Order: sequence, then structure tokens, then C-alpha cells
Amino acid sequence: MVKSANMNGLLDSDSDSLTDCQQKVKARLHEIMQRSQEFTEDDYLKLAPTSSPSLVNSMKIIQNPVKTCDKVYALIQSLNSQIRKRLEDPKSADLQLYHSETLELMLQRWSKLERDFRMKNGRYDISKIPDIYDCIKYDSQHNASLGLEDTLELFRLSRALADIVIPQVNEDQTQLCSSPQGLSGHFITSSWCFYQFRIRQSSMRKQTQNGKNHVISSK
Repeated sequence: MVKSANMNGLLDSDSDSLTDCQQKVKARLHEIMQRSQEFTEDDYLKLAPTSSPSLVNSMKIIQNPVKTCDKVYALIQSLNSQIRKRLEDPKSADLQLYHSETLELMLQRWSKLERDFRMKNGRYDISKIPDIYDCIKYDSQHNASLGLEDTLELFRLSRALADIVIPQVNEDQTQLCSSPQGLSGHFITSSWCFYQFRIRQSSMRKQTQNGKNHVISSK
């Protein structure tokens, strides 16, 4: 999935259009998520100022953000390898997936995420985490018949990372508003990202359709 241009905001590292408050949130996320060490008590205070049970649980699942990103990257590589093997099998090469997507288009989606998630300097682009979560959720729900290995583990880890990077708007709004730290951090982030989550879902559907049209026109 190619992320919508509207998604650049808080997560992208080169945005000049953020408020001072949003800049602080973005900087805090990038600084914490790029450290190869287990979350500290201070990290819990910064990322989960309202002690949201779902957010705290996700942090416990992740423990070390860089090591978890390493696992996610390895799982994406494994997924791409499995899809390539399916393409080499004459019995499944022309298999039609959900909404008539082909294995080739599915491979394009995941290959792009593999290229973009791990940067040339070895660090991870956390702005790709929402896209990874969206894609594995999509394939787990709609393309489970493929029987690809470790998709549930990729879903579990990417969901935990996404819970931190894009807190959902259904968290306790009252608690967030009553906490200065929460108001300046997660409340702003969650309100903005809920809208962007819907944009990315629409973008995925459009990309699948555009990919099919491109394949048809090139024949």
C-alpha cells in the first residue's frame, strides 16, 4: 500500500507543517522508537501518560522497539519469499485473491514495504508501521486461504507497534483530556490518526483496483 500524502504529518521525519506541540510528539516518538533497549519507566510515562491498559499491554509486548522492528522486518521478508514461491508454482500463479487481486500485486505491496521500512542506514522508518499493520490485517482477514506462515505473528507485533505510533480514538477521551501530558501527546495524535487510518484503508482499495487496471492495460 502506498501511503496517502495526507499521512505525512506526525510520523514523517521531514514535515515542516506541524505545530510546536506536534513537533514535540513526533520527536518523542522517533527518539524512543529508535532506541535498541527495553522501555523504561520514563518511556511508559511519556508514551502512556494515562496508563491506558491497551497501550501499556502493547508496550509490554514490544519491550525493545528496535528488536521488535527487526522481527517485523524478518517476517515481511519471509512473507515475500513465500509469495514468490507461490508465483513459481504453476498451480497458484494465476490465483485470484480478494477483490480479484493477483499474487503479483500482493508481492508488489509487500516488496515495497520491505524496501521502505528498513532504510539504507539500518534504521527503521516508523511512519511505515501503520501501512504494515493495515496490509497484514487486510491479508489476514481476506487472503487467509493462502495459508501463509507467521501472518498472525506479524499481525500481533505490527498491531502492538501501531498501538503506540497511532493510538486509536476509542481510548478513554476523558482521561486524556484531564491529563496535560495526554492532551499534548496522545489526544492530539489519536484524533488526527483516526482520520488518517480511514484514508489509508481507502487508499489500499484504490491501489488494488489501479494495479489490476495497469495489468490489464499492459497485456
